[in-house]
Amino acid sequence: YYLFIIVLISGIWGPYLGIPQIAGFNLFKILMFVHLFFFLTMKKDFSKLKKMQVPLFLFVLWMIYSIISMLWSANISLSIEALYYQFESFYLLFMTIYYMDSEKKLYEATFYILLNYLIIISYSLYEVQTGNHLIYSAGNLRNYLDTRPTGVLRNTNDFAAFVGMYLAICCPILLRKRKLWAMIFFAVMMLVDLYIVIETHSRTGFLILIFIIALISYKTLKSIDFIISLYLLTTFLVIKNIFSRFFGSVADGALVATFTEKGNSTEERFHIYRSLWDLAKENFFTGVGVGNTPSHVYTILNGTTNLVKGDSHLMGAHNFFLSVFSDVGFIGFLPLLLFFVYFFVESVRTYVHSESIFSFIPLVVFISFIGVSIGSSSIFSMRVVWIGLGIAFAVISVLKNKNISQLEGGNKI
Repeated sequence: YYLFIIVLISGIWGPYLGIPQIAGFNLFKILMFVHLFFFLTMKKDFSKLKKMQVPLFLFVLWMIYSIISMLWSANISLSIEALYYQFESFYLLFMTIYYMDSEKKLYEATFYILLNYLIIISYSLYEVQTGNHLIYSAGNLRNYLDTRPTGVLRNTNDFAAFVGMYLAICCPILLRKRKLWAMIFFAVMMLVDLYIVIETHSRTGFLILIFIIALISYKTLKSIDFIISLYLLTTFLVIKNIFSRFFGSVADGALVATFTEKGNSTEERFHIYRSLWDLAKENFFTGVGVGNTPSHVYTILNGTTNLVKGDSHLMGAHNFFLSVFSDVGFIGFLPLLLFFVYFFVESVRTYVHSESIFSFIPLVVFISFIGVSIGSSSIFSMRVVWIGLGIAFAVISVLKNKNISQLEGGNKI
């Protein structure tokens, strides 16, 4: 169990816990295979996965069809790389559900995640002030001055999604006992996160964070407290808007830039989407082969967009679901679609019916995943997203089993 916690933390830090000269060789990969060896050789209790059989089975179906699609893949090396990331994703999903089988373990895991989250958020504030990024940040790799924070991730959109998703994951450890100092600390952390996301200039990240804060506040505060908080926030924004008209504001400028200074990125995205949909229709049932979509995206954009020189002839689709549809067609996409339908239904049910402090995490993670699926070009390799997904399903599993135990206890009485 504790080895797996170390695996999760190393997954968050990614290449920064590795050899600088070999970005693909890092602590996460080493520990993952070490952990797998011990897991396979030790006694296991699969009964704790009983309530999660449906989503795990659907995920496996997606993986099986992806393997089959290698038969018509135009680039086997791309397919193998994509399958490896699918394996990593399933590993994180499966193992997180398996090990985090109680609220006590969820508290313990989120405590360690919170410590690392605070370090990353602190460094991102330093990035905003200085423009100094970590070595695998896009700004550093491409040698251009940019104060938009990326944290331990590569792109600003990726980091904005991480900030919002992990704010929710870290929330229960602070609000479990509703101590005043913890609630004040969490409120400050929300404001800092909002500032950081504004500085990333990520539209989807900003909108999703606002939605996430509303979901957390409504669930954790009493109704009257939520209404008062909403009123105070609205009053603050109105007053701030009046003052900014006369005195100006750097933060306001960043917020406006988030929605207005995006160049032709929106038009490019829609151009990619339309072209990929045409590609998907041409290969509707079978797809072009797992992992092959990025090469098609590059071909689509080449000659119409200023692509970065020196990069491989690959570019993300900025749409996870459309990319998967293009890769494996309708047959391979259907299990994944059902997987996320199941996730959405259970997330809403958990949010509405459960009184647990963890109950908002699945819905927040679902919303964050949808947002990052259109805001990021590299979701397949974003372990922080799949760790979050695993924690969300672990929460659903724990609360389902808790409800069953309470019902059985009631029946005995």
